[in-house]
Amino acid sequence: MRAKAFANLESLASDYLSFISGEIEKEGARDQDHLLLSGDPAEKILQLAQALPNSVVAMSTHGRSGLQALFLGSVTDRVIRYSEAPVLVVRPKALAF
Repeated sequence: MRAKAFANLESLASDYLSFISGEIEKEGARDQDHLLLSGDPAEKILQLAQALPNSVVAMSTHGRSGLQALFLGSVTDRVIRYSEAPVLVVRPKALAF
């Protein structure tokens, strides 16, 4: 049961990444990659950025601040603080998926 639920989540995440990749491509970005990894998001992003020389990390943010950010943490904040690669942060427009 758990394995099937995880496989369904992986499938949904993969579909979402493909959709977003297509939207980004429509805007003119041609040299992009997307990966689906599991684990701590900030750690995985930092490891990947370190493994890929001359890369730029592009991330979106929910814009949480104050106590909400303190209690929930922020993947974007951790990546900005610890990445050796440049990090581009944007607040996305609402996309219908």
